[in-house]
Amino acid sequence: MNILSLSGGKDSVASYFLCRHEIDCIIYVDSGVDFPSIKKTALMIGSDFASRGGRFEILSFDFFSGLCRYGWPSNRCRWCTSRKVSSINAFKRSLGCDVVSYVGIAFDEQSRCKPGFEYPLVRARMTEKQALQFCYSQGVDFGGVYRYFHRASCFCCPLGGKQHFRRLFQYDRRLFQYVGVLNEYAALSS
Repeated sequence: MNILSLSGGKDSVASYFLCRHEIDCIIYVDSGVDFPSIKKTALMIGSDFASRGGRFEILSFDFFSGLCRYGWPSNRCRWCTSRKVSSINAFKRSLGCDVVSYVGIAFDEQSRCKPGFEYPLVRARMTEKQALQFCYSQGVDFGGVYRYFHRASCFCCPLGGKQHFRRLFQYDRRLFQYVGVLNEYAALSS
């Protein structure tokens, strides 16, 4: 079975458009703290794929319990990424068949590639910038999130530093305020 991991961001969405005829299933892992427009994009792509007869699976993990247990993610402890990967791997094991995983890593990031995976953007020699333009040409605008951010993972991701939160404040003040609530929640839990 060929499975695409879909984050809802530019690289995985561009990968979908390039390889949708090759895949059997799409997996989206909902962390509960994805940019709303990115989640909406993932659900739109998943619905499109399901309408074509493909399988669309939504997995999830509890970001809040991880935040209480481990604190904010950091470069040294990216527990959130580990939970996403664990969710995907558990799903793949549950299938009881051979799985080929398709991952959205762009040509200019191919140093991140690992053996045993398919990388549609690398195969197409498509850079991150080209992937974004390709998505726009397919009618996907991600709610304008890429006008503010180079990466559109979780809106509360501390790995982007102060610049990320300055841009978040400009992009959506409600999300920015919600990060403050999460921070208080984490502080109370430690």
